[in-house]
Formats: sequence, C-alpha cells, structure tokens
Amino acid sequence: TGQGRTEEPGQADGQARQFGLIFASETLAMPQFSYLSAQFAHEVAHSWWGNFASPQAPFLSEGMAEYSLWRAREVLDGAAVAMAGRRMNATWYQYGRGSVGDVAILNGSVSSSPAYVFVTYHKGAVVLRGLEELIGTDALTRGLKSAVQSNPDLSVDAWLAAIQAQTPVDLVPWRRAWLEQPGFPMLTVESAVVAGADGERVSLSITSSGDYPMKVPLRFRFSDGSTQRRSVLLAGRVNDFAETFASAPVSIELDPEWTSVREVVPALVGDVTLDGLVDGADLLEVALHLGTAMPTMRRQDGRYDPL
Repeated sequence: TGQGRTEEPGQADGQARQFGLIFASETLAMPQFSYLSAQFAHEVAHSWWGNFASPQAPFLSEGMAEYSLWRAREVLDGAAVAMAGRRMNATWYQYGRGSVGDVAILNGSVSSSPAYVFVTYHKGAVVLRGLEELIGTDALTRGLKSAVQSNPDLSVDAWLAAIQAQTPVDLVPWRRAWLEQPGFPMLTVESAVVAGADGERVSLSITSSGDYPMKVPLRFRFSDGSTQRRSVLLAGRVNDFAETFASAPVSIELDPEWTSVREVVPALVGDVTLDGLVDGADLLEVALHLGTAMPTMRRQDGRYDPL
C-alpha cells in the first residue's frame, strides 16, 4: 500500500488532502498469502480513516480501520466470521501481549509503547464494536458519516461529538472508561433459576470489576436446541437481569458475539453454562468446547475463550 499528502492550489495551510492508493498483485493469490486477501477491507477503510479524514489520534485511523474490516466481513461472510475476528482482537489484546504492559487508547505516548498494536488496533476495534452495541448500529453509522465528511483534520473531540449528536446516551462516561484508562472489565455472573406457576424465572446478577458502560447481549439456549436473545445494560458495578421463560435454559451465554473487551467469570466455580448449577451440562460444555489455544499470530483466530 502507499499513501501521500499534498496541498491543493488555493487551500489554506493545514487544509491538506490525502490521497491513497492500494495495489494488489497476483502474489497475494498464492496460498501462503491467502490470509492477507481477507484483510483488504482494513486498508480500503483508510480511504476514509487516514485519507479522507486525517485523524489526530492513531485510534481514529487504525482502530477505525480494523473495526471497519470486521464490519465489512460480517456483511460479506456472515456473523460467525466477524465474531471470530473480534474474538481474535479482544483476546490478542487481553492475553496475547504478554509482558509488554498496557496503556490507555488515548494515552499521548501510545505510539511509542510496546503495547501500541495491541491497544490501538485490537482493543480499539472491539471497543468501537461495543460502542455500536451501546447506541445502535444506525446511530453510530450516522455519527461516523458526519465525522468523516465534516472534519478533514479529525480530533477525538469532534469525532465523538458527531456520534453524540446521534444518540441520547451520554458518551462522557464511555469515553472515560474505554478510551482514557487502560484495562478491561471482569464480569462475574451469579445465576439462579426458580420454577414458578408461569414458568422458570431466570435471574442474573452481573458484577463488573469497574465502571464500564456497555450493553451486553445474552443468549439463552434450551434443551430443544432453540435460543432466545436478550441484552442487559451495564451501567455500574452491580447489574441485574430477570425474565421468565417457559422452560429452564440449559446454558446462558454472556456476550457470545464478542462485542466487548471483557472476561466472564461464573460466581459458582465450574458453572461454565452460567445456569446456577454445576452438573453434567458443564462437563459436556467443557468436553465439546472449541476454546483451547490462544492465537499465535495476528489475524489468526485461536478460538480461545477464557471462560
């Protein structure tokens, strides 16, 4: 890839326009390079994030391009592919950076940190997907379109203001938690299922290790193979969910789509199905679960799940 920055005649100083060119040769069709062809969307996204708008923070260039990559892959290849990409990004940041440390996404020295790629590309992309989940895809799309069209020299403040104009959700706490501090939340889940006259009442108490505003998808799986989806808004340290179903779920999945950077921990040790019981279903889940090895390279999905 190659890109350049030039001043057009009549433009004021600092009002430069960036032009980007992307070249792909037949070399990339060779089997050993096939993994690269699936990532073109990241580089194409720089036509907006890096060229059309010139972000003042690396996060708005590389994090936005990586987020755009997996959003595009979801349209082209389906939700499972996009989920795998986000899982790779999240776990690569959470557990793959080893001893290189951690910094906030908007830390002024992030570019010189050994954790730069982990924080800016990997965490940044999933944090943006979490913002999409929090305010809705349409609202985020409108905000991003406004930001990239009206701010050629794009600051974080202007970027977030464009998004804020599209949603009633206060994004100040979100910025503070996800962009201005390092780390990620541990979500401890305590579950209970109680039979009643009108069905099985499922109660979840989700305790977060920090104040991380996020909307978390829930998936309830039942013995006949059917599923039902819900969501819970996490706005503080302790958050509750309760609903009555016709039958008790055999498993409850918290954020199965990996929409956020997070770790899920059952309050009851061994309750990997999060149904409030340690039983044969947990043994089967462990036996059949594909979550084993960490990815050893970027852009490879190791199917790792810390649960």
